[in-house]
Amino acid sequence: MTPELEFIINPENPKYYDKFYVEAYKENGWIKGSNDFAVQQKSFGKDCFFVIAIDKKTKSHLGNVTGTFYRDNSGKRILFTIGSYFVFSEYRNKGIGLHLFNRLLEIPKQEGVNVYLNCQPHMKQKYCDIGLSIIRKDCLCTFEPTFKDFEVDQVFENKEITLIDAKEFKKWEKVKEFDQTIIGDINRLPYLQTRMTEPTSRGLIAIDKNDKVVGLINCYEAIECNLCFGPLYALSDKIAESLFTTLIKKLKNTDLEIENIEFATFKSNEFMTNLILKYTNNKVRYDYEMTSHFSRVEHEVKREYVYCFPDVGQSFA
Repeated sequence: MTPELEFIINPENPKYYDKFYVEAYKENGWIKGSNDFAVQQKSFGKDCFFVIAIDKKTKSHLGNVTGTFYRDNSGKRILFTIGSYFVFSEYRNKGIGLHLFNRLLEIPKQEGVNVYLNCQPHMKQKYCDIGLSIIRKDCLCTFEPTFKDFEVDQVFENKEITLIDAKEFKKWEKVKEFDQTIIGDINRLPYLQTRMTEPTSRGLIAIDKNDKVVGLINCYEAIECNLCFGPLYALSDKIAESLFTTLIKKLKNTDLEIENIEFATFKSNEFMTNLILKYTNNKVRYDYEMTSHFSRVEHEVKREYVYCFPDVGQSFA
């Protein structure tokens, strides 16, 4: 029987997100950072929604889901992404998840925008049945190699580019221009800049001889000494490999304790898969595949330049 529910949007107390990301790792193995929601809030402000379901009688936190509006360059909301959809194990099979999800969907319905999410195979048909039935032909593949298995004796040198630490980079409008060559008319600059410069992140930006951004890479610290890897965007395989090997080498030269790294890439990007295999001597755990769903129309991106997603819970590329 479904308990009487109340919903809180963007609670000020961090205990709700803290409970979620810890339990999601214990129960499902989801690797998330302790500051993921804080980064989303800083980046998207009033366009970011963390909805929690509360038992009205006991005040227990039963589950949560997150949604984010993305805007085009004119400031119009055009896409709503959904992630972090989770009901704690002791409260499942009581109808809570459906009520929670429907409460979140009320938000984009008021705007009439395209809705997007990624999901694992067991949820695919359920999302199709509620209207998220436009499926991107290219699925996502996730990998979780152990960090100690990476061996980068020498970085892949590319004399055509210069790599700059993201925390020292100044010309962020150039990053926006580069990003939009891949994803089209959506402004993700606040997110990319916030994520790549916050303290738990390590990132690099590649510029060519004309001072044009041609690639970028980032990773950040997550629960239980794991790392979330992404984004990795590049205009060529050579640029991608240079960024990848340089960052892994930098991580090897730090005192940071790292267990595993989570990667998510398009299945069609075989180069990224082979890159992980190459630098781990094929010692890599293939985790799972995900399908990407839209409610109205697929938002096209240049998948050939997307080597690694920054956040499969909220990102569309």
